[in-house]
Amino acid sequence: MTLLKQYISDLDTKRFGFNIAKINDIDILLNPKLKIFANKIGIKLIISRQSVENIQAINKLEAIGFKTKDYQHTFSYNLKKEIPIFQSKSFNLREAEIKDGEAIKNIAQNSFYNYGHYFSNEMLDKSNCLEVYTDWAYRSLTDKSIADHMIVAEQNEKILGFLSFKIFHNNRESFAAGGIGAVSQEARGLGVFKGINIEGLRWAKNNGIDRMEHNVLVNNYPVNNSYIGLGFKVIRANTTLHLITS
Repeated sequence: MTLLKQYISDLDTKRFGFNIAKINDIDILLNPKLKIFANKIGIKLIISRQSVENIQAINKLEAIGFKTKDYQHTFSYNLKKEIPIFQSKSFNLREAEIKDGEAIKNIAQNSFYNYGHYFSNEMLDKSNCLEVYTDWAYRSLTDKSIADHMIVAEQNEKILGFLSFKIFHNNRESFAAGGIGAVSQEARGLGVFKGINIEGLRWAKNNGIDRMEHNVLVNNYPVNNSYIGLGFKVIRANTTLHLITS
């Protein structure tokens, strides 16, 4: 437990003004002295993501004070399959450019209020919760450690939506994971989300990637239905839990 400091999220700590740790190791989380050691180094909030298959572990976490804050599906698309065809006469799809940054931040700001596990925690300032998403969107455009690629939909030089991607490799495969994405309110219903995702599949396949995956909140029904309609399959589900330590 003396190594608890290594789990402190510098980004979240700076944003919210107190120490926040992200810990998924169940043995650490169920240590009877967890709160004592967390309080010694000023950790006020612990965030954990667990597979919903680990019901017993989740129940044990709930018993010591962890609260469920969201559930997520992970969708996967095998890029050996045929990719759907998409054509639009109302907008074009292209790689995002630095000049798109402010438009992307604005779409994120208007799309993610009250979304996700940060907003589900009443101790967290709402404006800082929203900054999680606006900052993530902008850094996905400007920082290759966050995202390798971003696609935007554009109509008459106006950005309608965006989606970022990060490439991962392991011993078995390479895959691209969707990061953050959103469609402007006025552009919803035009097929923007579908078009960006199909373009993302095409980009990944052209770069030799084996499959694509995306995480989606279970209660984000339109996006879940979109991925099912595109031929994605659910491969796992997780829950995010928060523990206020004092």
